[in-house]
Amino acid sequence: MITLDQIKALRFRPPPAQTTLEQARNNWDLTIRDKGGHCPCCDRWGKVYRHKVSESMVKSLLWIASNHGENWIDIPRVAPKSVVATYTFATLKWWHLIQPMNLDMSVKVEIDDEGNEKLVREDSEKRSSGLWRVTPLGMQFARGLVQIPKFVYLYNDTLKDVSVETVYIKDCVGEKFNYAEIMNETWGEGSVHED
Repeated sequence: MITLDQIKALRFRPPPAQTTLEQARNNWDLTIRDKGGHCPCCDRWGKVYRHKVSESMVKSLLWIASNHGENWIDIPRVAPKSVVATYTFATLKWWHLIQPMNLDMSVKVEIDDEGNEKLVREDSEKRSSGLWRVTPLGMQFARGLVQIPKFVYLYNDTLKDVSVETVYIKDCVGEKFNYAEIMNETWGEGSVHED
């Protein structure tokens, strides 16, 4: 049984130390920069992952650029299996080499009576239109004219940073996708800016 003195002691106990939202965000930022961890609020796993342009991504970019230039293309529908099988081409958006069509611009490809493709505005609840195009930077990179950051750092489908080290397209040939490398790298040395 609880006594009256115990109840009074509970009433006058100072409140427990509280973490401000800013402190919690700073702590979480430190956690995801290093080895990652579980969020203390939602228990979701989080980590900033380092990605590099792989040979398969370069091949996808070159296929899109050589077959469609900077025009919109329904990649899932018309690209060869080598491009769509892993969907790694979509990662090229973080280097601004390709871009997806915004949902507010969403259209679908239809074939007219004469067998020609045409774009038709589409009202849909889909997450993505499926249409992509190579950017001007992507065309320059595909031609070997410009360098891009060797690494991008991503968290929760958001670009957090890019590396200082840069590469030309020829430097990416022979670079294989390595899951363990992505999982084990930490964000820190060599990054340009913070979000």
